Amino acid sequence: MPRSLLVAVALSWCSVALAGGPDIVVIDDDVTAMSLAGPWLRKAGDDVSWAAPRTDVERGFERFEAPGVWGDASGHVWLRRTVSVPWFDGSDVARARWAKHQPAVAVLGEIGNGWELFAGGERIGAFGTVDGALTLPAPVVVALPDRAVRDGRVVLAWRVFRDTHLPKLDPAYSGMSGVKGPVVVGRLDELTLAARAAKAEAHDDGVAFGPILLVLVLVGLYHLQLFRRRRALREYLWLGLLLITFGVIGTLHTFWWDWLTLNLEVRVKAAIVGGFVVGPLFIAFMRPVLGRTVTRGWRIYIGLQLLFGAVSAVAPGFGFIVASTPVRGALWLPWIGMVIGLVAVEALRKNPEARTMLVGLLLFVASMLFLIFQNLGVIGTIGLNNDMLVLMLGATAFVLSMAVSLSNRFVRVYTALDELNRDLDQTYRAAARFVPTEFMRLIGRSSVREVKLGDQVALPMSILFCDVRGFTLLAEALGPDKTFALINSYLRAMEPAIHAHHGFIRQYLGDGIMALFPGTADDAVAAAIDMHKALVRFNEGREQPLAIGIGINTGPVMLGTIGGQDRLDSGVVGDAVNLASRIEGMTKTYGATIVLGEPTVKALSTPERFSLRPIDRVVAKGRAQALTIVEVEDVLDDEARGRRAKTAARYQEGLAALERGAFTDAKAAFDEVVSADPHDAPARVLHGRAADYAKRPPSDWSGATRLLTK
Repeated sequence: MPRSLLVAVALSWCSVALAGGPDIVVIDDDVTAMSLAGPWLRKAGDDVSWAAPRTDVERGFERFEAPGVWGDASGHVWLRRTVSVPWFDGSDVARARWAKHQPAVAVLGEIGNGWELFAGGERIGAFGTVDGALTLPAPVVVALPDRAVRDGRVVLAWRVFRDTHLPKLDPAYSGMSGVKGPVVVGRLDELTLAARAAKAEAHDDGVAFGPILLVLVLVGLYHLQLFRRRRALREYLWLGLLLITFGVIGTLHTFWWDWLTLNLEVRVKAAIVGGFVVGPLFIAFMRPVLGRTVTRGWRIYIGLQLLFGAVSAVAPGFGFIVASTPVRGALWLPWIGMVIGLVAVEALRKNPEARTMLVGLLLFVASMLFLIFQNLGVIGTIGLNNDMLVLMLGATAFVLSMAVSLSNRFVRVYTALDELNRDLDQTYRAAARFVPTEFMRLIGRSSVREVKLGDQVALPMSILFCDVRGFTLLAEALGPDKTFALINSYLRAMEPAIHAHHGFIRQYLGDGIMALFPGTADDAVAAAIDMHKALVRFNEGREQPLAIGIGINTGPVMLGTIGGQDRLDSGVVGDAVNLASRIEGMTKTYGATIVLGEPTVKALSTPERFSLRPIDRVVAKGRAQALTIVEVEDVLDDEARGRRAKTAARYQEGLAALERGAFTDAKAAFDEVVSADPHDAPARVLHGRAADYAKRPPSDWSGATRLLTK
């Protein structure tokens, strides 16, 4: 009510009391606001004839001081109050004044749970219903019609319904079983402003609950989303439901839920039933988080809680809820005691989650102590005179501390998992050094953990074998330690060239390398050339430079896992692999650095990018089919390539003569080549063979040299 209206009501009440005593309320000709506090007539029961303006109907009514409550059990009560209007004589002047000021009645507090207002026996206004449904109280202003005035008086009669159980449920609802707050007569416009102010004040009292509700619901939904993404983490489910439930039941008394329902019974029951849900959620969340199990006894207790809540929800009215109040309190004590005790005990044991919750619990206890000392007058209100808000702030601090504790645990678990993942990643990387990731990808596995015995796939690819010349003698001279150091430094120098051309190392063979190229044959040849360049850099400054031979072949292979139950290895089998190994051995025979098998040459997509020269047509040891082997001249220096360019024609003539069995012609051609370029190792080998065959021609010459060594 506006301050000016309250002052007017107080002054007018004093003037009326001095003029005629407290039983008389007089509306003056200016319709000054007047309070209807004081003696009313009250009678339990329900008879609409009691609204009549006759005094004989007041037989059986008793005096009742309003504001106040009554304690009888009847659901309906009638209230009567007579207001004097001495200046209204029914004349046109009086009616004009009545129309100008428009007298009205404002119920700014509460009259029962629902009411109907009669004036002069005529129903002129109502709030809620009088059939038992409960509605949240709200200020109401009802205009008084001039026809209600008879003999200078207006008889006001209220037909009131109030729930008899509600005050027993909570003393805060006691005014709902009587008259609570101001009832005023005055001008319609002034009372309308007063009603708006009362609504605004009630609205302001509930505004602060909105952010609390929003925070609790949003944090709750966040935890539910975490549970949806990871169903095994049930504590996120329980905490999410707990936060949302607590936020709802803690704000049901505010306007924030008016959009949903104004039915007081629904909202009060929802709050009470929510209390039966909160306990089980506390148990389901806190015990596992603090290292305790939800035992069979606690499960039975949770079942009783939920059963009691379900019965409270479906039982009509508040009868069951009121009758079971002692039982409800007893049912709630175990989980409340469990929460306090468990947090305290685990905090003393230095449980990090319990210590975080203890901070929230202490804030909740502090809020309760604040209310107690405030109500005792020990401390002032300091701007917090809404008891429910203070209690909600403390309780919210506690439930949010549970969310913080869970997030802290999540961070610790995540940190541990992150460290574990780093360890696993290092282990995986270490394993990948033994089983290449490219190998696993080719057999359709994403990690070494998925590899099983028998995994296999048939693929065309190029196989590269590389070997160090004369390494056995070198190792004998160096000794074991220096030999291993040399091998590792050499292999580190070779590895990048292979990876740079989409290959991977299948196996280290002592000083040798076996590499696979699942892409094009061009990749394998380019890698071999770069390996030779890397060797040149590796040999810089070395007293004993290394020399290598590289053989490459292309064809279908079977890639897969081989081994037994306890030991697996990656394996590559196929005729193309065996032939690649033989071709690498031919580099020693012909003194060439890089030798390609005929299938590799045919598989080149851009052979023109390489400098290639046929060496011989041979039948490898253990094989029946002949093939042409080709030397890669890109590894030669410019001077050597220049000399070979000059002898290329005679070299080809000698090679062709040798193949058709014209050994004398072949010898003559290779004589010229070797004379012009003594460093041409393959030409020297062919020259010697042609010379031998010219002296002793083979009886079974087929055009291909049959090699007797690997």
